[in-house]
Amino acid sequence: VKQDGKHIKDIKIIEKKRATFECEVSEPDILVQWMKDGQELQVTDRMKVQKERFVHRLHFPNVRMSDAGQYSAVAGGNISTANLYVEGRDVRITPIQKNIQVVERQRAVVEFEVNEDDIDTRWYKDGIEINFQIEERYKYIVERRIHRMCITETRRSDSGEYTFSAGRNRSSITLFVNLPEPPQILKELVPCTVESGRPARFCAIISGRPEPKVSWYKDGQPLSPGFKCKFLHDAQEYTLLLIETFPEDEALYSCEAKNDYGVATTSASLSVEVVEAVSPDLEMPVFPPTIITPIRDAVTAEGQSARFQCRIAGTDMKVKWYSKDREIKQSRFFRMTQFEDTYQLEIAEAYPEDEGIYTFMASNSV
Repeated sequence: VKQDGKHIKDIKIIEKKRATFECEVSEPDILVQWMKDGQELQVTDRMKVQKERFVHRLHFPNVRMSDAGQYSAVAGGNISTANLYVEGRDVRITPIQKNIQVVERQRAVVEFEVNEDDIDTRWYKDGIEINFQIEERYKYIVERRIHRMCITETRRSDSGEYTFSAGRNRSSITLFVNLPEPPQILKELVPCTVESGRPARFCAIISGRPEPKVSWYKDGQPLSPGFKCKFLHDAQEYTLLLIETFPEDEALYSCEAKNDYGVATTSASLSVEVVEAVSPDLEMPVFPPTIITPIRDAVTAEGQSARFQCRIAGTDMKVKWYSKDREIKQSRFFRMTQFEDTYQLEIAEAYPEDEGIYTFMASNSV
């Protein structure tokens, strides 16, 4: 390399741009050896070595973060050294989940979504980079812009903070690997007495890891959800809802919770009282509104219709629909209908300004 000629110079560049080191030698066609960080450079498809008599070039068509380092051109007894500084792109990273809970020996999946294709990434656990060649239980999968790390057969030691780095940005989630727990009844079923024709509800609170599978029984015979009964589940609360009860529904109802580590059961009886026939002169009993099936979120395309439905039991009810705390009136845009115990609100043509919270309210004298 010429002492008074052209040496390679430092390069500062943004990831995915082109970069070229160029040096000039004193004799034509002399052999030039390129090195990176003191080691002979392994030329790959992502870089090109070019020479034109006195000029030698090392060209990167698409620079990656991993290309950063100190590069040297060696010719005879002379050497020229410069640095390649690579600044990461402003990649937007979104964690699919912030915290992940698994039971020991279960599979764990850590996912991040980015807004660019073909990016250099790194994964860290508690600040230490993960080497996927060594960690056989850790698998790295890329599906378009979703970057996923799967951990098979998790151990307690896998708990910690996992960081995903892309470009100049990074994002972290926390993985909790918990010891398994057999199901445990935290709140037992309570005996229930109702009037004939009214709904009945049994509720139990149950813990367990992994989450237990819950089954319901009537006098030892398994129940299935349907028009007659509903199975509800919210966090650790499990509910059996009998929509309408009659004397033949009197029985011992049981809830069984089961996972790979144990079984727990709780039971309670249902009594159904038959109401005496009331003469026309006497006032009929009034039952408070009871939600059988709540309204659910609706998604539709602009200009298309949207529907909300709610099933509710009760007598002498007044019902109203609200949008953004304002009562909805019947019109050609909003149609409100009732069939037996089902109430429906239909938006004939939905537009962005119709987005928001819709509320169904039923009331009576009790």
